[in-house]
Amino acid sequence: MKRTARRDTYPPAAGAMPAEVDVDELVRRLDAEGWVIVPGWIDADEVARQRAAMESVPVLRQHSPSHAPHGLTVRAHNLLGKTRACDHIAMDPRALAVVGGHLRDSLRFSICTLMDILPGEASQNFHQCATPPPRPPAAGN
Repeated sequence: MKRTARRDTYPPAAGAMPAEVDVDELVRRLDAEGWVIVPGWIDADEVARQRAAMESVPVLRQHSPSHAPHGLTVRAHNLLGKTRACDHIAMDPRALAVVGGHLRDSLRFSICTLMDILPGEASQNFHQCATPPPRPPAAGN
């Protein structure tokens, strides 16, 4: 039986992700590749709302030779403890179903992080954790 998840409790104005997603297919892709992109997850209006909400969140600049060599990466950790603006994204039942399916019911949601790579910083490609397989239980970002 095909597992799906609906956004019945997700505010419709908060994003344009399809109301129903194929959880099994997304988990399969996440298991195989380590990441998955869902077109339409967050629309331009939601990006604008999040950007405005994050203006008041304290951030730190990061310098990392491998990821932010020019010190032009801004991060804010523990967003769920600093603002209520992203709760509906973090608690979307569809996202939780996909991440829970990937982690096989060992899901513990503890932190949400903002990352802004500023102009002039070295670009980052999609990348997985540097830990070689088999990886210990991990968190979804």
